[in-house]
Amino acid sequence: MINAATQHYDPEVRTITARHLDRCLALFSDIAVRAGSAAPDDLGRRLLILMEGATAVAAHRGPDHGHEQACAAALSLLNTAAPAHDD
Repeated sequence: MINAATQHYDPEVRTITARHLDRCLALFSDIAVRAGSAAPDDLGRRLLILMEGATAVAAHRGPDHGHEQACAAALSLLNTAAPAHDD
């Protein structure tokens, strides 16, 4: 989506891209809330940046297990942001 928005100066493409990113950000921020993050909006943005970066890398380098690395990075972000549990 980001590539489409940056390569085309069409307002409709930019609107669609912005809507998509806003929906992803809302989803990631909600996941951060459920994970117990003290700063869910910040974590949501980090997850959005991770998703977009992973998408860009996959588009240019191909499917070389990048999704596994992106998943591990997302889990690391979520685990770091989650409060510690006393067992």
